[in-house]
Order: sequence, then structure tokens, then C-alpha cells
Amino acid sequence: MVSGGHRQAFEDICDAIAERTGGKRAVCPGMDHLVPDTGAPFNELLEDFLERAERGSK
Repeated sequence: MVSGGHRQAFEDICDAIAERTGGKRAVCPGMDHLVPDTGAPFNELLEDFLERAERGSK
């Protein structure tokens, strides 16, 4: 679960979803709701997620 860190309500929701699903949680500040537009920080998280999914691990 990735968020932009710009609204506490969204952060709380993302925290709850990640906690209840056992997911990884990350914040990429700087572009508000347009998290993918942060570029490298988001791309690194996405690459890590895809690599872990390919290996079948969390």
C-alpha cells in the first residue's frame, strides 16, 4: 500500500488496509495523490513488489 503522505485520513486508511492484509506499507511524498509521478521512489517500490511477487514472497 503506497500513499503520498498528504492527508492524514488517507494515511490512516492505508495503514489499516496494510495491517489487516499483511501488506507492505510505504509513503512517497511530494506529488500528493499522484504517487507514481514521484518517479524513482515509486518505481523502486514497484520493482521490489514485482520481484517479490515473482519469487512468491511478501
